[in-house]
Amino acid sequence: MPEYDLRERPPAPIATLVVTNFENGKSISLRGKLDTGASISVLPLSALDLLELYPKGETAIVGYDGTRTVREIYYADLEIESVRLASVRLTTTPRDEMLLGRDVLNQFLIILDGKAQTFEMRAT
Repeated sequence: MPEYDLRERPPAPIATLVVTNFENGKSISLRGKLDTGASISVLPLSALDLLELYPKGETAIVGYDGTRTVREIYYADLEIESVRLASVRLTTTPRDEMLLGRDVLNQFLIILDGKAQTFEMRAT
């Protein structure tokens, strides 16, 4: 079972995943924080150049603080816990890790064991 990242305050469930540009086959491995408060998954800006991803549109996003912004949308394949999700709609952030929002998390059965600081993700 994957463990929580104890460097986070408070400790948080972080999955290892692979992001692939399905147009050119370029892939990178990233850490992805499970974020049940996010409706859309968010890719680090630094991944765009590595994957050679280009925007496919825009969408309005309301942040955790209520701020509304317009962000570019990208599409990539994700592989999490040996499950491949095709053409996932993503936006970006200047953070170092990915945020896995409900658009991705709702594809899994997720068990968070906060006391043991472990979690499980299974395809449903």
